[in-house]
This record gives sequence, structure tokens and C-alpha cells, in this order.
Amino acid sequence: MRWSTQTSRKNTFLPSLQALEARNCPAVTTDFTGGVLTVTGDARDNNVQIVAEGDRLQVISDGRTIARRDVEDVTAINVQLAGGDDKLSVKLGKVEKDITLDLKTGTGDDKVDVKVEKVEDGATLTLGVRTGIDDAGKDQVDIKIGKVEQDATVDVSVETGAGPDDVFIKFDKVEEDAKVVLSVITDGGADEVEVAFGTIGSGATVDVDVDTGGGADDVKIKFGKIESDATVTAAVDTGAGNDHVKISHGKVERGADTDFKVDGDDFDDDSKRDDRDDRNDRDEEES
Repeated sequence: MRWSTQTSRKNTFLPSLQALEARNCPAVTTDFTGGVLTVTGDARDNNVQIVAEGDRLQVISDGRTIARRDVEDVTAINVQLAGGDDKLSVKLGKVEKDITLDLKTGTGDDKVDVKVEKVEDGATLTLGVRTGIDDAGKDQVDIKIGKVEQDATVDVSVETGAGPDDVFIKFDKVEEDAKVVLSVITDGGADEVEVAFGTIGSGATVDVDVDTGGGADDVKIKFGKIESDATVTAAVDTGAGNDHVKISHGKVERGADTDFKVDGDDFDDDSKRDDRDDRNDRDEEES
């Protein structure tokens, strides 16, 4: 006969802790309501990219995609970043319909980069950039817009704080009957503002207004060829300080209207209008 022998074992409980998934609050959040995409940052150094690729728009924060939307559903993009040295990049590709961008960064040394391939026929792009108002940070704003097509409208306003800020804005071409309105306001500090336009087509309207406030500022505005019946105006006010202003343009065709004004305070302003490339069609007819 065989016997089965069982040895009783006493159960032993060993307490332990299980690691849970991190629940840190995200630095950047998004909301989408009624066609308006809102991106909100915090007091840390935010790094945000808003990129349109094909028919999809995505928001990337610190290398991680945090939102995706169909481009056709978005009518406005509002960005509000708080303190910290923020970096904001917006790349829209083609603007085929009306859209408004309201981009704001808080205190700190901020950098805003906006690129638009073209604004298509009849569309309106409204772009507002505000960096560190009432803040002495060193901000940089870089806006590049390719082609503004026939009957399209672009309205750009840039406002920076009291620090030594750099603003660079470029339009490759403004086609016939298109309209561009550009306003740049920089507060105190030694600011550098550079605005460049390519060819401005027949019947187009371009209005540039630059106000740099106090400080030793450097302003350069350059227009390419200005075709017949176009209207181009530029007004610069550099305020107090030892400032340098230069406005230049290419060939001005018959019937085009230009008006350039520089109204700095009575300091050692080195202001000049460069007309060296200013020629009229009459010269060609007489030759």
C-alpha cells in the first residue's frame, strides 16, 4: 500500500507597490469649438508647432502630436503661451479660404515663425502676433508669405514688448488687385525691423506702417517692381533714439502711386529714401 504524504505550507503575504502610469499635467493643451482651434501653454518653456499637411492640421508640443483636425473645419487658430522662453512655429501651406490667426506669447525671450506658401484667389488671411507686451525680453518674429493671389487679402499686425526685438517679414509676390495691410509696433529697446516685398502687381494695394518707439532702431523696407495702377504706401515712426531708416523700391510703372513717409523725433536719425531704382515707363518710351 502506498501512502500519499502532503506537507502543509503556510501562506506568506509580501506587500509591494505597483508603479502607475505618469499623470503629469501637460504643458500645452488644445480645444476645438465652433471651428476655432485654441492652443494654451503654461509658464514653462513651450515648444509648439502647428503644421498643415495636405487636408490635415496637427499640433505638436515638444515633439509629441497632441491634436489633429481637418483643415477645412478650422476657421481660426488662437494660441496663448504664458511665461518662459517659448518657440512657436506655424506652417499653413496654401490658404484656400478665410482664416484668422491670433498668436500670443507671454514674458520671456520668445520666437515666433510663421510660413504660408500662398493665399489663394479671393481668400483672406488675418494674422496677429503679440510677444511679451510690457516685457523686456528679446523676441524674434519671422513671417514669410509666398504669393498673395489675385483679389486675396492679407492683414498682418505684429506687436512686441520693450526688449531688443527682431522682426522680419517677407512677401514673395502680391498679384494684381490683391491687398496687403501690414502694421508693426515695437516698444522700447534697440529693435530691428526688416520688411521685403517682391513684385507688386497691377491694381494691388500695399500699406505698411511701422512704429518702433524709443531706442536705437534699424528699419529697412524694400519693395520690388511696382506695376501700373498699384498703390503702395509706407509710414515709419522711430520715436526717440538714434535710428536708421531705409525705404527702397524697384521700377515704378506708369499710373502707380507711391507715398513714403518717415517721421522720427529730432535726434540723430539717419533716415533716407532710396530712389536709385525708380524709373518710369516714359524713359523706355523715349529711348
